[in-house]
Amino acid sequence: METARGFLAVVALVAAFLLTLRGVALPHQAASGWQYPPECCSNQDCKPMADAHIPKPLPGGDWLLTTGEVVPRSKVKWSPDGHYHLCKLEWEPFTTYCLFVPPQGS
Repeated sequence: METARGFLAVVALVAAFLLTLRGVALPHQAASGWQYPPECCSNQDCKPMADAHIPKPLPGGDWLLTTGEVVPRSKVKWSPDGHYHLCKLEWEPFTTYCLFVPPQGS
């Protein structure tokens, strides 16, 4: 009986801890294993970009998405895995948080 109570207490503590994390913006992983920074996502808003949607660089460091949105240089970050990734709200146009781009040239 004591073992069952101890187990239930542990389960309750773990459940309470997980519930406290619900409102916290934690980073999540890209498919290649690196972490998207918390300022770029809400644990769901970042993903790799399809080849058909690769953005174009603009003079001054801004980037043009295929949707017509211009991502300012301040939101552009280097991609650790050499692929393009976009962090934005899917249902709202022009809400990009971060754009990860591979190093250009070389």
